Amino acid sequence: KSGDSCNIIGTTEKISGILKYYVLNVTKLVSLKNINGRMIISKRMLMDKQMRMVTSFAKLELRAIPKKLLTPTAIILFKDYVGLFNYTMEPFVVLIKNKEIFDTYKQYFEGIWEMGKGV
Repeated sequence: KSGDSCNIIGTTEKISGILKYYVLNVTKLVSLKNINGRMIISKRMLMDKQMRMVTSFAKLELRAIPKKLLTPTAIILFKDYVGLFNYTMEPFVVLIKNKEIFDTYKQYFEGIWEMGKGV
């Protein structure tokens, strides 16, 4: 819904090739719906052509952390949902709707966010 927010941690280089069109389409939808977002990515992803395109039309605040702190599974937080995205050759998602689990991951996100470098 318009005005909602979404937080993402763990986006690495693997997302570029595997989910290229999906990410762009979702980002366009997020932009149209006026959804705010914060994303924690690797420093290398800051230079990625696709990521620059995404940030050009989405309300997305970025912070970078060293690649060694990221995993190939991204964590996406929205409302009371936690989405765990595994970026393999056959990507899959685990979606959890649970307030306590959401709060745990949200606390984790905020801690990593504070450690990240702003862009």
